[in-house]
Amino acid sequence: MKRISIKIGHLIWSFFLFLGRKSNGLEKNIITINDTRYAYLAPSTVDPEFETIVLIHGFTGFKEYWSDFMRSCRGKLNFIVIDLPGHGESGFDHETSFQKQTSALVHEVICRSQIKTAHFVGASVGAWVACLFAMESPSYVKTLTLIGPVGVPATSSSEFFSLVDEKESVLGVNAAGVHPSFRARTQKSTTRILATFQLFISRLC
Repeated sequence: MKRISIKIGHLIWSFFLFLGRKSNGLEKNIITINDTRYAYLAPSTVDPEFETIVLIHGFTGFKEYWSDFMRSCRGKLNFIVIDLPGHGESGFDHETSFQKQTSALVHEVICRSQIKTAHFVGASVGAWVACLFAMESPSYVKTLTLIGPVGVPATSSSEFFSLVDEKESVLGVNAAGVHPSFRARTQKSTTRILATFQLFISRLC
């Protein structure tokens, strides 16, 4: 009974992924690097009239994560969406670090798609991957958008935290309605999350 339930779940999940691809006019492609298979989505033909966006999901995510966003922009942009190593339908090479695998994967996907430049959008660890690629192959990167970047330090304080710092009331509650102690706890939690993730990445590398 358990095996049947697993198979049914797998079929439902596969159907969901199929609908996500088709609704966005993309095709699944498989690329093999060092005997490891990786998956990504791309249009059958990249339209030269449209800008191209490369989407890179975050930790535990998968390429169809971006389906709703892509659907809203269908017919306006070219999308290339990558399953990171060990995520979605991509395998993982245990003999090669996560960093080296992602670098090789993104570069190979871009070359196969015959794209000269693209806009890169990364979420969470995908932002880290996008930054890494931008440093290694800057000529391919037209713009870089980082969503909730992990392991990428901020160059300045956010507008929210600036309000917290600058507009504390006499009661010790700032104008945004957030007590300073809450901010301190939030920053501490964030620091712990980042430290844990960086330890995880260092072990993969």
